[in-house]
Amino acid sequence: MKVKKLTKTVLDNLSYEGETGKKAKPYIVWDESFPGFGVRLYPTGRKSFMLKYRFKGRQRNQVIGEYGTLTVHQAKEKARKWLADVIDGKDPAEVRENERSAITVGLFCTEYIERYAKEQKKSWKEDERRIDTHIRKAWGTRKLETITRKDVESLYRKVGERGKYEANRVLALISRLFEVAKQWGYYPETVFNPASRIVKFKEKKRESSLTDKQAEKLISELEASKKDNLFLWGAIWLLLFTGCRKNEILRIRWEHVDFERGILTIPDTKAGRPHHVPITEGIAEILHTLEIERSDINPYVFPGVPKEKGKPLVNIDKSWRNLREKAELDAFRIHDLRHNFGTSLARAGKSPIIIKEALNHATIEQSLGYIDSLGEETCKAFEEHSRSLLILAKKKTPVRLVSNDE
Repeated sequence: MKVKKLTKTVLDNLSYEGETGKKAKPYIVWDESFPGFGVRLYPTGRKSFMLKYRFKGRQRNQVIGEYGTLTVHQAKEKARKWLADVIDGKDPAEVRENERSAITVGLFCTEYIERYAKEQKKSWKEDERRIDTHIRKAWGTRKLETITRKDVESLYRKVGERGKYEANRVLALISRLFEVAKQWGYYPETVFNPASRIVKFKEKKRESSLTDKQAEKLISELEASKKDNLFLWGAIWLLLFTGCRKNEILRIRWEHVDFERGILTIPDTKAGRPHHVPITEGIAEILHTLEIERSDINPYVFPGVPKEKGKPLVNIDKSWRNLREKAELDAFRIHDLRHNFGTSLARAGKSPIIIKEALNHATIEQSLGYIDSLGEETCKAFEEHSRSLLILAKKKTPVRLVSNDE
């Protein structure tokens, strides 16, 4: 079926005149003034603009868009552009198919976490948190290729309103996402990373070590919390004593505690190798106290709830925030307890080699196995650090922390 020219008036007066019932099928009304341009009429009354063209010898009937969403003029302009693309050797049908199949930001982020972050990064949960909190909410349904530097800048500034440190970490994550997308073929390699060339917020150097007065206050509040939250009490003490990371401490199993040899083994570390910590008197007292809650159905020193599932305690962040507020350490992060450990050793005159060994930094090549393979000076550093904390807690060695009966 043809008309001399498709106009708004003609389209408004066109109605479906085909068969009804099960045999009802759409048909096309062609515009004689614009070869290949037409409108498809559906039994439901819907009308869609069409373009018929040939590409490399094959005929194509491509939907341009629905009437109502597009005007006749807009549809014809789009048809002319597509015909120009055909002359340039581009198939509009193929371009649209590629657009439909392009991955969304949300789907790519899921793939990034599963294929890259979980395999490459110990801190993948932080990536997942930032993706869910910021990136998915802003762009989850957007096609990855549509994200521009302006989009990144806008999100970066928005996150920066709440925290400049977090904004800088989010920007770094976005940059990494697009670099991985290029490697996997989801983003053109020749296109600039949209997270590049954005001026970062300046970060003030935070104080990540405790003064004696601050340490005394923290220990005082920590001891006061013991009755109501034994696992927070034990975890924070071990973080103070060992300088380990939070997740390393929370995942300790009782099988990793060897009182006879005086070794606490951290099997899964960021450095990718086990870390062996000498069990000082302070650490021993903490572990013996936690043995009160030891369970045959849960192997972890810090068991999750319910214990029957046999999983570790996942997070103590909320409890830590409450504790640090009481200790008036609002800007002090739980990871700063690790920095405090290293700083304490440095202030005590320990060498960089001893500090790196005590913190199990990746730069140390030495393989640590049994307690006698730990350098004598490293063991001494742990003992002295432990004793200094107990002195601040107004305790004397041999160690005896506040018991449950006191």
